Amino acid sequence: MRNIKKIMIHLVILLVVFSTQAFAFATGDLILSVYNNTATTPEIGIDLGSLSSLNLNNTVAVTLGNINLSALGTSSWSDLNAGIFAYTSTASSTTAYFATTTNGTPSIKTGSLTSFTNDANLVTNYYQTQSGGTSTTPALATTNHNTYYYTMDTHGTVEGAYGGYNKDIADNPEANLANGDSGTSTTLYLYEFLSNTAVAGANGNPYVAMIDIMSNGNIVLDANASTVPIPAAFLLFGSGLLGLIGLKRKQIAA
Repeated sequence: MRNIKKIMIHLVILLVVFSTQAFAFATGDLILSVYNNTATTPEIGIDLGSLSSLNLNNTVAVTLGNINLSALGTSSWSDLNAGIFAYTSTASSTTAYFATTTNGTPSIKTGSLTSFTNDANLVTNYYQTQSGGTSTTPALATTNHNTYYYTMDTHGTVEGAYGGYNKDIADNPEANLANGDSGTSTTLYLYEFLSNTAVAGANGNPYVAMIDIMSNGNIVLDANASTVPIPAAFLLFGSGLLGLIGLKRKQIAA
């Protein structure tokens, strides 16, 4: 009888653990796809985190992950292209996110929102099955029909199309990471569309976040200051003024 009770307790604990465990690569997560543009393999996916937990209006830079060049079969950043995507949905609306290298709201094909979400599901689910529960997939063959390259880039023929949702492919492309070869970063601007309507970011920026891919491979969510910083000189002036007020009060009290 005691053994049965112990087994039941262990089963309950396991059920609680699995029910509360957050799996990598889920709908609503911000996904970075990176692929080698010189070969049919490899591609990797990196889960940058859930949109519900990421603070896109953060006031300090946050490192979200890292890209390993050797895992992508190259030593040159110019061989790599990258895109970022996500979406969330409710019963009444769908919010789509995708990133380009241009600071300016891209035009979208409103009729392709369903194609975008379908492709996002295919890629995200495939990454989840291949990731082994981690936030980074192993190298994947881009010939697989569920990869970012094959679905969202239409077999690599329309780079940055995001399943046809991005209408401004020429002016708002996905990123090539060649800047890394000269020791500088590549910036991707993340745009948000609520039911096909662009949503402005902090301080009226057309983008909701900036994500830098550094030359050391780090993926950094940039500080996106939503408040105007107070100049140091003004702070000194304020502290001096408070000091004078305090002195005046002491004189009156005396």
